[in-house]
Amino acid sequence: MLIDFEDIGQPAEYMLDLRMKYAFLSTYEETVFLKQEHVNGRWEIHHTDVIYHSSHYIPPSSLVPEGVVSLRQCFFYIGTLALAGPGADNRLPSIQWVRQ
Repeated sequence: MLIDFEDIGQPAEYMLDLRMKYAFLSTYEETVFLKQEHVNGRWEIHHTDVIYHSSHYIPPSSLVPEGVVSLRQCFFYIGTLALAGPGADNRLPSIQWVRQ
């Protein structure tokens, strides 16, 4: 895996500064989608599993019950989520949100 989850700090800080609910981190070969969410009184960053640039859509079947999505489908989906809902109203100071 090329993505090091220690690298989430910079996109998380951008998400905080720009009040963005969704973001992504990509090395071109691997992409992870991020979401900041207020859960049980505290802000958290959630992430997807790594999605590879070579992923192809596979519909659900008895062999692959959950199916497989392509990277293009993931970008389309996160774009529709971002357009449909409000941003994140995370007002934490950066020092509390991002590990320095």
